Amino acid sequence: KETIERIQSAEEAVTEATNRVETKTADLEISQKSRESSLAASQVSVDQATLALQAWSEGDAVAHRNELSLAVRTAKKDFSRLEDKYRKSVELRGKDFISQNDLEQDEIAMIRAEAALSRANLNQEVYEKYTFKKDKQRFESDLAQAKDELIRSETRTKASVQSAQSTLEAATTNLASKKERLDRYRSDLEACTIVSPSEGL
Repeated sequence: KETIERIQSAEEAVTEATNRVETKTADLEISQKSRESSLAASQVSVDQATLALQAWSEGDAVAHRNELSLAVRTAKKDFSRLEDKYRKSVELRGKDFISQNDLEQDEIAMIRAEAALSRANLNQEVYEKYTFKKDKQRFESDLAQAKDELIRSETRTKASVQSAQSTLEAATTNLASKKERLDRYRSDLEACTIVSPSEGL
């Protein structure tokens, strides 16, 4: 009777150990899928940061520099044209061919063009000295952070998968041990069973 109770207890332990192995197998699969998903998301972030840096450096920055350069060239031309016009207007005013008001209007236009040229030069200088460097640093920093997060994600998820793998291996070893004990108990029971050589004895 004691051996039969031990066998029943061992069978229950094997069932529990089998359930644990199945649970830990599912946990490992979940960890592996979670790792794949996490790494894919981190890689997407790296790819997006790389593309954003390229789009900025090969597109936005170039376009902005071109706009600023065009603004400076246009302002120079405009100022030069209005400066010449003002000089001619001074001569014409000296000969009394235009009114004082017309001369002052030409002078105001020249002063405005000079201010626009100064502003265009300043915008270009500020962009080159500060804005360009700040934007470059921001995009490069975003990319570096995305790459760092990918590395952290690889490390973190690898550890999670390894932990799940170790837990599954321990559960599998435990199941094998429980099965071995059950087999031993069954062998003991068979060894204790006495078979009568004939019926009735």
